This record gives sequence, structure tokens and C-alpha cells, in this order.
Amino acid sequence: MFFEDHRRGVRVLEHPGANGVAWLAIVPEADVGVFVAVTSHETAAMEATDAVVDWTIDAGRAQPAPAAPAPAIIPGWLPSSRPAIPTGTFQERLFTGHGPEKALRSLLGQVQVTADGHDLLMKGRRLSPEGEGRWCDQAGCVAGRISDSGITVLERGDRGMLEQTLTPASTWDDQRTIVAALAAWGLVVLTIAIRAVWRLVRGIRGRAQGQSLAPGIAVSWAASTTATLVAVVMVPLGPLLWGSSSAATPHAAALWSLTALATTTVALALAWVITSVRRWRTVSTRHVVAAGMCAALALPMQIYLVDWGVTLPG
Repeated sequence: MFFEDHRRGVRVLEHPGANGVAWLAIVPEADVGVFVAVTSHETAAMEATDAVVDWTIDAGRAQPAPAAPAPAIIPGWLPSSRPAIPTGTFQERLFTGHGPEKALRSLLGQVQVTADGHDLLMKGRRLSPEGEGRWCDQAGCVAGRISDSGITVLERGDRGMLEQTLTPASTWDDQRTIVAALAAWGLVVLTIAIRAVWRLVRGIRGRAQGQSLAPGIAVSWAASTTATLVAVVMVPLGPLLWGSSSAATPHAAALWSLTALATTTVALALAWVITSVRRWRTVSTRHVVAAGMCAALALPMQIYLVDWGVTLPG
């Protein structure tokens, strides 16, 4: 769908995307069309797309149109960079630095790139050098650029076109670190579940009930954490599963519910730790050691849940 507008008296059919990050415009009278996109949400960058459309209108007025190629447009907001060898862990750019989107991109949007001589290895692909800072195979190409501040980005694409920019992932956000935290939490959940089933089968009642470190809170904590993890994944996948993006809007009830669930999970974790500390003198040493190990293994996942789940609308 195109919107009809007039810029300085010239009829233009246009459609902006992502609040100006991308712009498609057609000037029917001059038989000129242009598509421009920037990979930044900075205000100055988004204004550049509008400026290119205005430049196209001026070019369309020129009859005949200039035969020589237009000069390269290098906006002032674009940081200078130079070719580099992009090795390490990279992830897709984030619209937000936290929340469910960060979880999904960290788990599904990361790639590891290693160097093997002059070639690069990425997801089972071997890319050979084709020019400075550029490597290709039959599936497409990648390029590496390093800024003056020392940050190396990975540009990748199919069919020889560089279509996507990936930024370095920190050690904390590295997919391998997250998987290790998930595995540690899975071990904690398994331990809590086995202990709960054992108590249920044995039918422990009365005085023996007080000899454990808050088993009821532990079970609630495990269940709440599992529910939060499922919700973190489901919220960004909502548009794909239900065909609507309303659940992912900043003020949506889904985000409020996710924040409440994540907060409840952290509160249960704190309640279990406090209760365990108060009771540690009344239980055996093996209970204390097991509780300490569970707390240490579960801590990274609780921090991730705060980063992923607590999303304040605004």
C-alpha cells in the first residue's frame, strides 16, 4: 500500500517502514523510484531516509536525468570503520537491550565465526576471501568491519548481498553461557522434583516435615521459574503463532503478566534462601550442602530471568 503525498509540489507515492528506518518512494511524473534503508534507530539516521527521498525528487526534476552515477552519500552520523577479520560470537542487532527479544536472539540469533588460515568457518560453512574484509561461498558472503572504538561487526547475506549486520555478543550473552545456565537450572529442577516425589511416596508427616529446607517454597519456585522461561519464549513468538503482534506491544497485558511472573519467581527464590538460612541449624549437613549447591546453580538463571522477563512498558 502506498500513500500519496506532495513534496515541494511534486506528487510522490511512498511508504515508510519501521518509523522511517526504511522508505520506498516513487515519483510517477519523472519515472523515478527509490528505496532506502538504514540499520540504526538513531534520529539522525532515520532523518537520512527522508533526505534521500527529497534528493530523488530533485533528481527526477532534472530532464534529462544525469547519465553519470550519483556520488556516494556518506552521512555524518555514520561512524568510520575499516575492514577486519570478524571472529568470535556475534548476534543479531537488538531493538531493546533486554526483555524477551534479547532471550530469543541470544538463543536463536547467534553465530560463532572462527578463522582457519585465510578462510572463515561459520555454521559448517567455509568462506574464502574475496577482497579485503570479505569472504564468500556458494550460499553468500560475509564481511567484517572494525570501528574507531574497536568494535568489530559481522555483515552477512545471501547471494553476495550483505543484508544483515551482527554485533559482538558479550560473554554473559553468549549462547553457550546461557545453555550452561539452563542446564544447571534443569539439574536443580530435577533435584527438587525427585525430592518432592520421594517425600510424597514416603508420606513424611509431622516432625520430619520441619527437618527439610522449605520444600513447599522450593517446589513453587521451580514451577514459577519454568513457567517464566516458557512465557519468555512465547511472547516474542506470539506474532508467528497467532498472526498478531498485539501481544508484543509495549503496553500489552502479556508483557505486564510476564513482568509479574518473573518478579514472583525472584521473590520465591529469595523466600527460599531466607527460609533455608533460618533453618540450616535444624537440618543435617548434607541438606545444607545440597541447598548451597542448588542455590549456586540456580543463581545465573534467576539473573537471566530478571533481564529477560522484567520488561517495564513505556
